[in-house]
Amino acid sequence: MSKAISEHDNLAMVKPLVSEEEIYLDIEAMIKLMAITVRGLELAVGQRSAMALGTIMGSQLYKSMSPSIKGKNLKEALEAVNTRSFRIDVYKMRGKVVHEDPQTGRKVFYYVGRECPIRQILYHEDIPAGGTLCRIMCSFVEQLLADVLGGKYSVKLLRYGPNACFLRVEIVNGPQPPDDVAVYSKKPSLEEYVMLLREDLRSILVAFDATVDRVLGGNPTMSYMAGKRYGLLDGDNLLSTIGRTISVDEAITVLNVAYKGLLELSKEGDVISLERSVFHDLVEKLQLGRAVFIYRTLQGYLAGLLERLTGHRVDLRGLDEKATQLKILMR
Repeated sequence: MSKAISEHDNLAMVKPLVSEEEIYLDIEAMIKLMAITVRGLELAVGQRSAMALGTIMGSQLYKSMSPSIKGKNLKEALEAVNTRSFRIDVYKMRGKVVHEDPQTGRKVFYYVGRECPIRQILYHEDIPAGGTLCRIMCSFVEQLLADVLGGKYSVKLLRYGPNACFLRVEIVNGPQPPDDVAVYSKKPSLEEYVMLLREDLRSILVAFDATVDRVLGGNPTMSYMAGKRYGLLDGDNLLSTIGRTISVDEAITVLNVAYKGLLELSKEGDVISLERSVFHDLVEKLQLGRAVFIYRTLQGYLAGLLERLTGHRVDLRGLDEKATQLKILMR
C-alpha cells in the first residue's frame, strides 16, 4: 500500500516547530503504541474479532468528549468536534443531505473526514485503512449521531484518500439530519494541530485502556502475541534496510538508533534492560490501569523485532512487573 499524504504531512516535519521535545516524543510514542496494540491484535486474532475492540473504543472515546456536545444540535455538535484534531464536513448532493440508496432502499447521508488522529496513525505506520483503527472513528460518529439526533446510525468508511475519508452513514432507525445543516471545517495552524493531536491521542489511549479488558479479559498471552505480530512487521522493515540478519548485540545497537528518544536498550549476558522507554513513561503519566497489558505488548513487540533482525526464533521473558528486564530465549 502506498502511503497517503495527510493534510499536515509527515509529523517528522513538526519537530523543529515544537518548543518541547517531550510533545513530539509523546505524539510519536502514542502513534506507535496504538499501532502495536490495536493493529497487532488485529493481526493476531483476525480483523473480525478485533472489530469489537474498535466499536467499544469509539463509544468510550465519545463519552470522554460528550460533555462538550451535550445539549447541542447537530451543526453545533459537529462544530464542537471540529475544534479538536478532527475535521468533519457535511457532504451535499444537489443541495440535499439525505438520499435513498438505490441498492438497499435505505436513507443514507455522507460526511467528509478531512482529518482525525486515526489518519495520522495509518499514515505514519503505513497501515491499510478500513480496519479496527478506522472502526474506532466510525463508532465515535455513530455515538455522536445517536446522542444528538436520537436514532440509530451505521457509519462505514466508503473511501480513504490522500486528503480525506468519505464516510457513508445509513439511517437504521430514527430521524434524518436536516438538509439545512452545513458544516465546513477550517484547517488549524500546524502548531495548534500538534497540540490538539497530542490531546486527542491521549484520549484514544485512555479509551483503549478502559476497553481492552472487556474484549480480551486482560489476557497477557494475547497482549504478548499482538505485540510480537506487529514487531515482526516492523522488524521486516528494519531488516530490509540492513540487508542481512545480525547478532543480538548488533540488533540492540540498530534498535537504539532507530528508536532514538523513544527507547534505549542495553544487554548484559542474556538479559536486555530498558534504560529508557517513553512508552512506559506514558503509562505512568496517563495513569493507565491496564499497565501490565501494555508492558506485555511491548515485551512481545521487542521479541518480534529481534526475531526478524537475528533470523532466529526469539522470545523474551519479563523478569519484573514492568518488563524492563527481559531474558532472551533464542532457538
